Amino acid sequence: MTYSSDIDRGWAWLVVASSFLTHTLTYGVAWSTGVYNTIFIDAFGDSKTVTAWAGSLTTASMYAAGPLASVLTNKFGCRPIVIAGGVLSGAGLMLSYFAPNIYCLYFSFGIMTGMGFGISFIPAITAVAQCFEKYRGIATGITVSGVGVGTFIFPPIISLLSHAFGWRSSLLLLGAMCLNICVCGAVLRPVKRVELRQEKTKVFDVTAFRKSAYLLLVCNNVLVCFGLSIVYLHLMAFAEASGRTESESSMLMSSIGVANLIGRFALGSFGNHPRVNVVMVYSVCFILSGMTSCFYPVLSNSYIAMVTLSSLFGFFTACFGALLPALLVQILGIHRFANGYGFLMIFMALGQMIGGPFAGLLYDITGSYDTSFYVGGSVIILGGVLPLFKACRKMAGDEMLDVEVSVIEEEKQPLPAAS
Repeated sequence: MTYSSDIDRGWAWLVVASSFLTHTLTYGVAWSTGVYNTIFIDAFGDSKTVTAWAGSLTTASMYAAGPLASVLTNKFGCRPIVIAGGVLSGAGLMLSYFAPNIYCLYFSFGIMTGMGFGISFIPAITAVAQCFEKYRGIATGITVSGVGVGTFIFPPIISLLSHAFGWRSSLLLLGAMCLNICVCGAVLRPVKRVELRQEKTKVFDVTAFRKSAYLLLVCNNVLVCFGLSIVYLHLMAFAEASGRTESESSMLMSSIGVANLIGRFALGSFGNHPRVNVVMVYSVCFILSGMTSCFYPVLSNSYIAMVTLSSLFGFFTACFGALLPALLVQILGIHRFANGYGFLMIFMALGQMIGGPFAGLLYDITGSYDTSFYVGGSVIILGGVLPLFKACRKMAGDEMLDVEVSVIEEEKQPLPAAS
């Protein structure tokens, strides 16, 4: 087996490019399910609540696959797991071509495709974390900027393919695109690092839950993902209900994507500065993004205002990918990163799974998306406020220092004497 010893240089940057493309494909499709949400409503005629489950299950399953992906990554390495996820997600999208009703799409478009994305995502970001030390923040920012690129290009691509070939054939073509995740996985050479060889990571390590800082992130992620699911899944339908055309509605999603791309580069670089309080930046960004969500119903009469809100929303929510991985490394150390991220994704899945259908239920009850966006924005704001509590200030200071010291002490433990 060929190993890479390039840390912060050489092959490590090719790993960043591979992970970037993986993020573009996985999140590009997962965060564009709102386009299919409106298509599925027209195609099957079910209620907003019933239809919303198909798109919500995609992102929820992607996150719920986190622990499984962590276990598989720790046991088999990054490369084979990314490839397996590419096969599964591609197959799920192609199988959706044959779906006779919305309930079959729950499995193929939702669970199967989402699980494939989740299995690919964890080892892809883990590979980047393993390949970098000094430039980890910048490398992570570049990697997760693929989310912004994907969110920018896939809504118009999906609309174009659906109009040209029909929504079923568009799923076939998307499945073929996602098979390129397998190519990205082939680039991920195993990393040759002393600390990774000396310490065998537990396959099922739950010690992350002993850290109060980690528990705060769990609560934050549930609330934030609840609100994000509402915006990403229902923004196009909300815009069309407000009198916008399909192309105008699709442009709102693309505006989120391009702003998210800029935000991931900017926040990733900003968070890499030693004097920056990453927790404070992370929290403020979510408070502001929640406020933009609440303003959608207020400013829905102005398309320019909606584009502006979408751009702001995309920029501020970029902190989710740009700052969260580096924050987890600080809290848990590189050894527990994969497990910590994997378990965190279960709670992301909980928020994603509930948010979209709950917003659909509110629409079915009230006949308007206004309440859904008010609720979604308020929940995101609450998620942003949580890390600002006294316990989280301790996380940013004394507790993080304690965690780093404990990790160093673990690494310095003497090896058993040879018998």
